[in-house]
Amino acid sequence: MKKFAFCLAVTLTIAAAAGAQSAVVLTLDSCHKQAIRMNPAGLQAELYPEIHRIQKEALHTRQLPQMNFNGQASWQSDVTELPIRLPGLDIPEIAHDQYKIWAEVSQLVWDGGSINRQMVNDRIDMLIHINAVEVENYRLLENVNQIYFSILSLRENEKLLRAAMDELYARLKNVRAGIENGTMLPSNAAVLDAEITGIEQMLTETGYNQTMALYRLEELCGLENVRYAELEMPHYEELPAPDTGGRPEYESFLLEKRRLSGIQELNRLSRRPWISAYSSIGYGRPGLNMLSNDFEPYALLGARLSWNIHDWGKMKKQEEILVLQEQIVDTRLETYERNQRIALQTLRQEVSKIEHLIAADHRIISLRKQTAAAASARLDQGIITSSEYLTDYNALLRAELNLSLNRIRLEQVKLNYISTSGLLNNLTKTTEK
Repeated sequence: MKKFAFCLAVTLTIAAAAGAQSAVVLTLDSCHKQAIRMNPAGLQAELYPEIHRIQKEALHTRQLPQMNFNGQASWQSDVTELPIRLPGLDIPEIAHDQYKIWAEVSQLVWDGGSINRQMVNDRIDMLIHINAVEVENYRLLENVNQIYFSILSLRENEKLLRAAMDELYARLKNVRAGIENGTMLPSNAAVLDAEITGIEQMLTETGYNQTMALYRLEELCGLENVRYAELEMPHYEELPAPDTGGRPEYESFLLEKRRLSGIQELNRLSRRPWISAYSSIGYGRPGLNMLSNDFEPYALLGARLSWNIHDWGKMKKQEEILVLQEQIVDTRLETYERNQRIALQTLRQEVSKIEHLIAADHRIISLRKQTAAAASARLDQGIITSSEYLTDYNALLRAELNLSLNRIRLEQVKLNYISTSGLLNNLTKTTEK
């Protein structure tokens, strides 16, 4: 189970320790697979079928011959006697204390189908438990998605901040040269120093946030040294058609309705009579001859009928409860489907919005680059102050950051749509070049 995690952890460790030329690439798909492998709840999916197998075997034994051994000793205040007296005939008095032991074998002949129905119901219960594991696994994948994309965003933010710092250091170098030449005021350098310090502060915060996100990903996926790995940016093609019944939660509602229907059917079958055959052999006083005071062996062979013909309306009330429970499940399912439709439509609109924002980002960056370049040249010439330059440069930085983050958001929202549709396990994706 942990073989994949061990191999990947060793690979990442070796790459980090040896300073490998190419970084290890970690994909979202591999994180999904590893998170499922490492989820302790996944073992339950293997245990529930075993429980069902044992339950089925236990129910089968009720259809096999049942053997019982019994013993009884009793005293009674009155006994059977003959109210006549005949000359020369001694009629013994029956003892008030009686003893007997006997062994009985019974065989169920017909149960009205109750046992077979119970087996079907037990299987439905097993499927409900397995589906609960699938629901937990699916939510785990969604959690991995959120962490994975948060790391991508934090790393992109860090990259742009470091690029901004490099640019500001270059500008600071030119400004200090101008100060030495007497063409610029020292306050211009102070402004740039303060801005660089602010970026260092943002880098520190980004680093801590990234460390926490990496720890969560490592813990969920059972990996090590993910900080040395390159996270592949997933790219998703056309969105699938809206589907409100793809998630495992939807299957939970269907299984619950099947469970209630199964209970109704079992209650209906339980009204039928049970027929069984039996035989017993015993030894006691009296035996089958009630007028004998001797210990004697005896044997019996017969059939039994058990039929609850009147239960004071108990079954009817249980059926009424089950019908109401079915109605509750139907309303919950209807609410779930409505919420799914709203969520899917909202995500589609979000995808369209971000695509338009990205198109606008490209235009904004093109214009901001022109103004930032002009401001940089004017700063070097001493025409404007560092504060004026930073106004234009920070606008460019924000535009570039917005573009990078919107690109990541676009793929994340697409993935959220796929996830909400219940297609995480069979999505089609390609790697963004």
